[in-house]
Amino acid sequence: MIVLALLAVATYQEQVIDLSGKWKSGGAWGYTQTVELKDAPFVRLDAPKGTALWWNGTPVAPNENGDFDIPSQRRSNTLEAKTAIPVRLKITPRVYVAGQDIRLSGGRLAARLFVRNTLENTVNAFLTIRAPLQKLEWSATATVPPGVTQTVEVMGKCNCEAPLDLEISLEKQEEAMEAGYRFELRHEVR
Repeated sequence: MIVLALLAVATYQEQVIDLSGKWKSGGAWGYTQTVELKDAPFVRLDAPKGTALWWNGTPVAPNENGDFDIPSQRRSNTLEAKTAIPVRLKITPRVYVAGQDIRLSGGRLAARLFVRNTLENTVNAFLTIRAPLQKLEWSATATVPPGVTQTVEVMGKCNCEAPLDLEISLEKQEEAMEAGYRFELRHEVR
């Protein structure tokens, strides 16, 4: 008798919380706010270029995508800045699609997906782009080194016209540092 065990794979979608209106005058750097987190696998901040930010008293620097990766987190965190700037908190898993450039031309889809790995080890990721209404699917695999954003190209036939609604998923394989999971997002090609 053969028994197949199906393991549930966690599925994440990026959550974005606008923190712009929560600044209070004070703190060591000029403006401060408390950021409460629960069950957030990984967070990063989106703020204007050239912004100086401190998270729990530690300065944070932007990554190559312009977001600020937050190295450690507690349930109650302190965010500080020199001025009351627009800032958004983004909640994602540790490996995620940080951005995409998708084009339709000459009966082909050409996509560049920017995969960010914030883990301390290399990960294997399987990327899929689906056009559900057209019943089309394209995929690619990537081995992403630690601490970088890697461009992954996905191409294929597509006799579609814009606008085109797409579903993008990244499946990270289970490894010693972290369980496997799926990160999903939607994108419209115009």
